[in-house]
Amino acid sequence: MWYLNDFFGSQTSLAYWLGHINLLLNAATYSDLADPEFQDNMFSAKQLIEQVEVAYVIFRQCNLKKQPKPLTFFITREDHVAYFEGRYTIGGKVDPADTLSKFFSFQSLKKWYQTLDDICLYVSRPTGAMSGLETKFL
Repeated sequence: MWYLNDFFGSQTSLAYWLGHINLLLNAATYSDLADPEFQDNMFSAKQLIEQVEVAYVIFRQCNLKKQPKPLTFFITREDHVAYFEGRYTIGGKVDPADTLSKFFSFQSLKKWYQTLDDICLYVSRPTGAMSGLETKFL
């Protein structure tokens, strides 16, 4: 927990971190946004890898169970509205354990490493994940 307290207490805020992750994912999927000279993307990617590792330790140490439908994000309409207000709720309650469970129910840690490796690759070169798809649909 010291890692999370230090990261979100001293290094950044949740909103600022989410902005970095949004920029990182956009740069990885759309090559025009990927600038190999822009070091913040690689720094954010390395931080994201560390955070997935910390999340996995929490997932395992708390003995969280995998969910059969991890992509069911909103149980109630209020959860959906809360999401767009920056709150993440399940049945009206903030539940980080549910979020971790969904994350590692969707993919194993090994597959998350592969996904994160792809993200690092796409932001470090001028062609992103979506490069070349435009011509396939024309």
